[in-house]
Amino acid sequence: MFLLEVFKDSTAYFSVDAKSLTDSGDGKVRAIVTNPSGTKNDTMVTNNKDGTYEVAYAPYEEGKTFLTIS
Repeated sequence: MFLLEVFKDSTAYFSVDAKSLTDSGDGKVRAIVTNPSGTKNDTMVTNNKDGTYEVAYAPYEEGKTFLTIS
C-alpha cells in the first residue's frame, strides 16, 4: 500500500513495471484507490504490452489517499 500526495480532481499518472513477472505483458494489474473517507475506487490501467502498465486516477477527496496494486 502506498500513500500518495496529489491534487484533488486532477488526473494523476504513474507506471507499474511488472517485467520481472511477465515480459510479454500477458499479466493483469489492478490498482485500487482508498479515499480518506474509506471508500474505494478503481483506476484506469493500460497494458503497454511490454510488461509495464500505465495507471490513471483522479482523487475526489482531500486528505491522505492510499493506493493498493495487485
